[in-house]
Amino acid sequence: MEADIQKTVDYLNQYFSADAREVADLLSLLNMALDDVLTHANVQLTQLHKEKKYDEAETMLTVSKLVSGVQNQISDVANQLCDDETEDSEDSDEDIDKKELKELPNYADYAVDETVPHTLYESFTHKKAVGFSLYGKHYPAKDWQDVLVKTCNLLAEMDKEKFTSFIDDPTMKGSKVCYFSRDSVPKRNEKLDELDVYVWVNLSANGKRNLIRKLLKKFDIRLSDYTIYLRADYTPLHPGSVNEYPSNDGDSTKIGKFVREEL
Repeated sequence: MEADIQKTVDYLNQYFSADAREVADLLSLLNMALDDVLTHANVQLTQLHKEKKYDEAETMLTVSKLVSGVQNQISDVANQLCDDETEDSEDSDEDIDKKELKELPNYADYAVDETVPHTLYESFTHKKAVGFSLYGKHYPAKDWQDVLVKTCNLLAEMDKEKFTSFIDDPTMKGSKVCYFSRDSVPKRNEKLDELDVYVWVNLSANGKRNLIRKLLKKFDIRLSDYTIYLRADYTPLHPGSVNEYPSNDGDSTKIGKFVREEL
């Protein structure tokens, strides 16, 4: 089975990289849902012990261990699917803008309505952020890095101890980097305002989005309570980035988009 999974992952990465990124994204959401299962199981486990229902408690513990094991397998697969989407370096927003502005016939053609909210279920490849909102309050931002750092600062204000614990939290580590650290890495991480903690910012736009998802989950904040605002969408300049192979039908609706909307 493991060999079949590895073969499938390699094939997706080689021939269907756009879909591989989408699969990795949905696997991440699945793992977040399984986190809820484990949280509810722990509550139920405590109650079963109080009621001295030890046989049921043992069954619940066994199932929890199985779910945890499934999560580990899902994480392994997701990390292998187009790993460059989440952890490899990318040009900064400023550098990208400078290069793209030289090629743009008219920059205004790619500007978008900055008042339109976008959810954390969307892909933000080739899209430039201008701000975000949390619990309905709007926060301006220069770029994606600013969105991530300001989000971290807001959450750190809510609970400094919890945020500091992310440094040693294995779920806050990628396959290549630690998202939070006490050590500075020039041009790779940024220090938070009120904590001696550095957040890894050398991520793609979707990588930053994924990290924000994890953070909100840790603080028991619904993803629907957080929205992103954009200032530009350069997707038309990269026609091969959305579907890197020809479609066999005229329906542009993707399964992944439907699943995200239904979650």
